[in-house]
Amino acid sequence: MGLLVGLAALAVFASVADDDDDVPPFDPGIGFEGILPNPPLPSYLIADQRTSPHGVRQVFNTPATLMGQSFRPTQPTVDWVAFVFQNHTQPNTTPGPGVLRVSLFTSLETTQGALSGLLAESETVAIPSNTTAWLIFSFPQSVPVTPGATYYCRVEHVSGYPAWVGGRLHDFYAGGRAFGYLPNPFGGPIQNLNWGQYDLVFATGTGRGKTGVTVGEYLQWGLSRGLRDYDEWGDADEDGEPLFIEYLRDADPRGAGGSAKSRWHVVEADGARYLAWTVATPARFDYRSTAAGSIRGGTDAAADVFAPALDVQGSRLPGFGLLEVVPALDEGLPAISPAHRYRTFRLNEPVASRPSAFILNCVMLGED
Repeated sequence: MGLLVGLAALAVFASVADDDDDVPPFDPGIGFEGILPNPPLPSYLIADQRTSPHGVRQVFNTPATLMGQSFRPTQPTVDWVAFVFQNHTQPNTTPGPGVLRVSLFTSLETTQGALSGLLAESETVAIPSNTTAWLIFSFPQSVPVTPGATYYCRVEHVSGYPAWVGGRLHDFYAGGRAFGYLPNPFGGPIQNLNWGQYDLVFATGTGRGKTGVTVGEYLQWGLSRGLRDYDEWGDADEDGEPLFIEYLRDADPRGAGGSAKSRWHVVEADGARYLAWTVATPARFDYRSTAAGSIRGGTDAAADVFAPALDVQGSRLPGFGLLEVVPALDEGLPAISPAHRYRTFRLNEPVASRPSAFILNCVMLGED
């Protein structure tokens, strides 16, 4: 496995000021008309089908509507689909982010709006309140499709505050069209909204990042941090840390010199004192102990590793390892993004016997 970067020694990181209140301006109206930029696609994502130009002229509400867009791919796989959303809060409400996902189907029965032939469901993506943005939905695996055949992508509101999806009259995408159906709350026939003259503003294509983290996960975090560029290796603040590293630690990607939200401390257990480190980590990662005494999380392609060491070179002894403290000792630490959670790791040998020990963190790409 190739070493990407070493992040910390002696478990010392300064905390970063919370930027949740620094929300970019947006159109406060129900409509968000205008020519939008192309989706913020990193270089490893290649668009196959897309609406052009990206002018929003209509908006459609997601929660109560079975809705989506049909399209005809030219490539044999689909890895992601993107739509434009706005999550607009109403006065005197305090909703959570709008959580959305998309699903791919092979067939749509137009009379009753029945979708069939489910191919795949995307990872969920949350759009922060009062935000207008492209959301990119990644599928867990590449979805095999037949080039030239018609597929139906449903947009589904999962939870949180309702989000509006952008569209316009059907005059700029020949490979498909929007569809919308409204269930009757009294049990009567479903209502076909006759959206055939519209398209949702969308893009779809192929490509996956090297780290294995879904693009939607970056979006969920990046939007809350004021980003509009989601390249894994981008460095907007020019501090030498790529976006992926800042994502792991929930560091400020727009402030040069910022560091992860964390704290080192000495904890007591069984009458002894132990060096410990509390640090922000991605909530979706599953961190587990390894036979070597370290704790590892991440994806198949990128490992986030915390390891005990006798010195900064990473020297170890048999039986010397880390344990996770549950719940995390996060009292007094800054708030972190909804995509993250604090975890606390401690040495398994007390300070009295290992007074100069370290906790190291490194991120590695590749396979074992």
